Amino acid sequence: MRALERYVATTGARQASILADDALPGAERLRALIDVVVDEELQAASRDHAAGCMVVQSFMSPDLRERDERVAQILDRDLHERLSLLSGAIRAGRIDGSITEGIDPDDGAALVSTLISGLRVTAQAGVDTEILRRIALAGMSSLLD
Repeated sequence: MRALERYVATTGARQASILADDALPGAERLRALIDVVVDEELQAASRDHAAGCMVVQSFMSPDLRERDERVAQILDRDLHERLSLLSGAIRAGRIDGSITEGIDPDDGAALVSTLISGLRVTAQAGVDTEILRRIALAGMSSLLD
């Protein structure tokens, strides 16, 4: 429990600092987030493994949530906070013109969250980090102006 709580707090703080950075246009916040994720995978690959994500792994183990309500609460809170931050960055991008106006911020947040989770899983298969970056940018192309 403490490891999951620490992981969520650490990664959440890092992501929040990027996604809530008012000095950056909304689209740049999303790109910076992708850069952080890909860089984590690059650093891990240099040590011959993938970084992965404790949250993604926990979500992929549904019995873990069922066995311990505290795990479910941590994961649900983390997902809600992450989606809220992503949605806020997308709203900011719609205002500053860097993100397509036709995109619903909540749908866009779900898209980016799904892309990041997919990157983490794909990295476990040993996919090159530059390919991960291209996948993420292609996936976000519907958001970016």
